[in-house]
Amino acid sequence: MKKIDNSLGSGIEIPIMTTANLCVENQRQLRRFSPRNIKIYVVFFLVTIILSIFGNPILGLANLSSLATVLVSSRTFRMSARGALKSMCKNMAMMAGGYLGVFHEYSDDVEVDIVPKNMQIDVNLDALNIVPILKEGKYVIIKSYDYPVFIRVFEEDGKEESYAMEAIDEDIEVLENELPEYQEYIDVLKLQKKPPFLP
Repeated sequence: MKKIDNSLGSGIEIPIMTTANLCVENQRQLRRFSPRNIKIYVVFFLVTIILSIFGNPILGLANLSSLATVLVSSRTFRMSARGALKSMCKNMAMMAGGYLGVFHEYSDDVEVDIVPKNMQIDVNLDALNIVPILKEGKYVIIKSYDYPVFIRVFEEDGKEESYAMEAIDEDIEVLENELPEYQEYIDVLKLQKKPPFLP
Protein backbone atom coordinates (compact mmCIF):
# COMPACT_ATOMS: atom_id res chain seq x y z
CA MET A 1 0.00 0.00 0.00
CA LYS A 2 1.44 3.36 -0.97
CA LYS A 3 0.29 6.92 -0.44
CA ILE A 4 -1.08 8.62 -3.54
CA ASP A 5 0.13 11.99 -4.69
CA ASN A 6 -3.11 13.34 -6.15
CA SER A 7 -1.61 16.50 -7.61
CA LEU A 8 -1.21 14.94 -11.09
CA GLY A 9 2.31 16.33 -11.11
CA SER A 10 1.04 19.90 -11.58
CA GLY A 11 0.74 21.01 -7.95
CA ILE A 12 -3.07 21.32 -8.17
CA GLU A 13 -4.64 18.63 -6.02
CA ILE A 14 -7.45 16.62 -7.56
CA PRO A 15 -9.29 14.64 -4.87
CA ILE A 16 -9.78 10.98 -5.72
CA MET A 17 -13.34 11.03 -4.36
CA THR A 18 -14.31 13.95 -6.63
CA THR A 19 -13.06 12.05 -9.68
CA ALA A 20 -14.70 8.81 -8.51
CA ASN A 21 -18.05 10.57 -7.98
CA LEU A 22 -17.85 12.05 -11.50
CA CYS A 23 -17.18 8.52 -12.83
CA VAL A 24 -20.24 7.16 -11.02
CA GLU A 25 -22.35 10.03 -12.42
CA ASN A 26 -21.15 9.23 -15.97
CA GLN A 27 -22.06 5.58 -15.39
CA ARG A 28 -25.59 6.62 -14.39
CA GLN A 29 -25.88 8.64 -17.59
CA LEU A 30 -24.66 5.66 -19.63
CA ARG A 31 -27.31 3.44 -18.02
CA ARG A 32 -29.98 6.05 -18.76
CA PHE A 33 -29.19 5.67 -22.46
CA SER A 34 -28.67 1.90 -22.37
CA PRO A 35 -29.67 -0.17 -25.44
CA ARG A 36 -32.80 -1.34 -23.58
CA ASN A 37 -33.96 2.24 -22.93
CA ILE A 38 -33.21 3.22 -26.53
CA LYS A 39 -35.45 0.35 -27.70
CA ILE A 40 -38.25 1.72 -25.51
CA TYR A 41 -37.81 5.18 -27.08
CA VAL A 42 -37.90 3.64 -30.58
CA VAL A 43 -41.09 1.67 -29.83
CA PHE A 44 -42.73 4.80 -28.38
CA PHE A 45 -41.84 6.90 -31.42
CA LEU A 46 -42.90 4.16 -33.87
CA VAL A 47 -46.31 3.93 -32.19
CA THR A 48 -46.75 7.72 -32.34
CA ILE A 49 -45.61 7.77 -35.99
CA ILE A 50 -48.11 5.06 -36.94
CA LEU A 51 -50.94 6.82 -35.08
CA SER A 52 -50.07 10.20 -36.57
CA ILE A 53 -49.99 8.86 -40.14
CA PHE A 54 -53.75 8.25 -39.89
CA GLY A 55 -54.42 11.67 -38.33
CA ASN A 56 -51.83 13.96 -39.88
CA PRO A 57 -49.03 12.67 -42.16
CA ILE A 58 -46.95 15.82 -41.58
CA LEU A 59 -46.96 15.07 -37.85
CA GLY A 60 -45.71 11.57 -38.71
CA LEU A 61 -42.71 13.08 -40.53
CA ALA A 62 -42.03 15.36 -37.54
CA ASN A 63 -42.09 12.35 -35.20
CA LEU A 64 -39.76 10.46 -37.54
CA SER A 65 -37.26 13.32 -37.52
CA SER A 66 -37.56 13.51 -33.70
CA LEU A 67 -36.76 9.79 -33.49
CA ALA A 68 -33.68 10.26 -35.70
CA THR A 69 -32.55 13.18 -33.50
CA VAL A 70 -32.97 11.15 -30.30
CA LEU A 71 -31.03 8.19 -31.76
CA VAL A 72 -28.13 10.34 -32.99
CA SER A 73 -27.89 12.42 -29.80
CA SER A 74 -28.08 9.36 -27.52
CA ARG A 75 -25.28 7.68 -29.50
CA THR A 76 -23.14 10.82 -29.28
CA PHE A 77 -23.88 11.19 -25.58
CA ARG A 78 -22.97 7.55 -24.85
CA MET A 79 -19.69 7.88 -26.73
CA SER A 80 -18.70 11.08 -24.90
CA ALA A 81 -19.70 9.69 -21.47
CA ARG A 82 -17.74 6.48 -22.13
CA GLY A 83 -14.70 8.50 -23.26
CA ALA A 84 -14.88 10.75 -20.17
CA LEU A 85 -15.17 7.70 -17.91
CA LYS A 86 -12.12 6.04 -19.47
CA SER A 87 -10.13 9.28 -19.25
CA MET A 88 -10.94 9.79 -15.55
CA CYS A 89 -10.12 6.15 -14.78
CA LYS A 90 -6.81 6.55 -16.63
CA ASN A 91 -5.98 9.60 -14.47
CA MET A 92 -6.82 7.74 -11.25
CA ALA A 93 -4.74 4.74 -12.38
CA MET A 94 -1.85 7.05 -13.20
CA MET A 95 -2.06 8.62 -9.70
CA ALA A 96 -2.25 5.15 -8.12
CA GLY A 97 0.76 4.02 -10.16
CA GLY A 98 2.82 6.97 -8.96
CA TYR A 99 3.41 8.55 -12.39
CA LEU A 100 5.91 5.88 -13.36
CA GLY A 101 5.62 6.81 -17.01
CA VAL A 102 3.28 3.86 -17.56
CA PHE A 103 0.08 4.94 -19.27
CA HIS A 104 -2.79 2.60 -18.59
CA GLU A 105 -5.07 2.68 -21.61
CA TYR A 106 -8.33 0.94 -20.89
CA SER A 107 -9.38 -0.89 -24.04
CA ASP A 108 -12.59 -2.38 -22.63
CA ASP A 109 -15.37 -0.55 -20.81
CA VAL A 110 -14.52 0.28 -17.22
CA GLU A 111 -16.70 0.86 -14.18
CA VAL A 112 -15.99 2.56 -10.88
CA ASP A 113 -17.45 1.44 -7.56
CA ILE A 114 -17.29 3.37 -4.30
CA VAL A 115 -17.55 1.02 -1.31
CA PRO A 116 -17.84 2.46 2.23
CA LYS A 117 -15.80 0.37 4.68
CA ASN A 118 -14.59 0.32 8.25
CA MET A 119 -10.94 -0.49 7.50
CA GLN A 120 -8.15 -1.74 9.72
CA ILE A 121 -5.25 0.71 9.67
CA ASP A 122 -3.14 -0.58 12.57
CA VAL A 123 -3.17 -2.72 15.71
CA ASN A 124 -3.05 -1.67 19.36
CA LEU A 125 -0.23 -3.70 20.88
CA ASP A 126 -0.64 -2.06 24.32
CA ALA A 127 -4.06 -3.65 24.88
CA LEU A 128 -4.47 -6.86 26.88
CA ASN A 129 -5.21 -8.66 23.62
CA ILE A 130 -4.04 -7.28 20.28
CA VAL A 131 -6.88 -5.02 19.12
CA PRO A 132 -7.25 -3.78 15.55
CA ILE A 133 -7.50 -0.03 15.08
CA LEU A 134 -10.27 0.70 12.59
CA LYS A 135 -10.98 3.84 10.60
CA GLU A 136 -14.04 4.71 8.53
CA GLY A 137 -13.15 5.15 4.87
CA LYS A 138 -14.05 4.20 1.33
CA TYR A 139 -12.63 1.99 -1.37
CA VAL A 140 -12.59 3.34 -4.88
CA ILE A 141 -12.42 0.39 -7.27
CA ILE A 142 -11.78 0.64 -10.99
CA LYS A 143 -13.29 -2.57 -12.30
CA SER A 144 -11.32 -3.58 -15.36
CA TYR A 145 -9.71 -6.72 -16.71
CA ASP A 146 -6.95 -4.54 -18.24
CA TYR A 147 -5.76 -2.84 -15.10
CA PRO A 148 -7.92 -3.02 -11.95
CA VAL A 149 -7.17 -0.39 -9.29
CA PHE A 150 -8.07 -0.48 -5.61
CA ILE A 151 -7.70 2.80 -3.69
CA ARG A 152 -8.33 3.32 0.03
CA VAL A 153 -9.59 6.83 0.80
CA PHE A 154 -9.81 8.42 4.25
CA GLU A 155 -11.06 11.93 4.98
CA GLU A 156 -10.00 13.81 8.07
CA ASP A 157 -10.63 17.50 8.78
CA GLY A 158 -11.58 18.10 5.15
CA LYS A 159 -8.30 16.63 3.88
CA GLU A 160 -8.29 13.49 1.78
CA GLU A 161 -5.70 10.76 2.27
CA SER A 162 -5.52 8.09 -0.42
CA TYR A 163 -3.56 4.87 -0.66
CA ALA A 164 -3.18 2.59 -3.67
CA MET A 165 -3.27 -1.12 -3.00
CA GLU A 166 -0.34 -2.77 -4.75
CA ALA A 167 0.16 -6.21 -6.25
CA ILE A 168 1.99 -7.51 -3.18
CA ASP A 169 1.00 -10.35 -0.88
CA GLU A 170 0.05 -8.15 2.11
CA ASP A 171 -2.25 -5.88 0.09
CA ILE A 172 -3.85 -8.77 -1.78
CA GLU A 173 -4.58 -10.53 1.51
CA VAL A 174 -6.23 -7.36 2.87
CA LEU A 175 -8.35 -7.01 -0.29
CA GLU A 176 -9.43 -10.66 -0.21
CA ASN A 177 -10.53 -10.25 3.42
CA GLU A 178 -12.29 -6.89 3.02
CA LEU A 179 -13.67 -7.12 -0.54
CA PRO A 180 -14.43 -10.78 -1.31
CA GLU A 181 -17.16 -9.71 -3.77
CA TYR A 182 -14.43 -8.29 -6.07
CA GLN A 183 -12.39 -11.50 -6.18
CA GLU A 184 -12.28 -11.64 -10.00
CA TYR A 185 -10.57 -8.20 -10.13
CA ILE A 186 -8.28 -9.10 -7.22
CA ASP A 187 -7.20 -12.16 -9.25
CA VAL A 188 -6.28 -9.86 -12.16
CA LEU A 189 -4.30 -7.67 -9.73
CA LYS A 190 -2.43 -10.81 -8.56
CA LEU A 191 -1.26 -11.37 -12.14
CA GLN A 192 0.57 -8.03 -11.98
CA LYS A 193 2.86 -9.23 -9.20
CA LYS A 194 6.52 -8.99 -10.15
CA PRO A 195 8.32 -12.33 -10.29
CA PRO A 196 10.85 -12.54 -7.43
CA PHE A 197 13.81 -12.78 -9.83
CA LEU A 198 13.13 -9.31 -11.31
CA PRO A 199 14.56 -6.19 -9.59
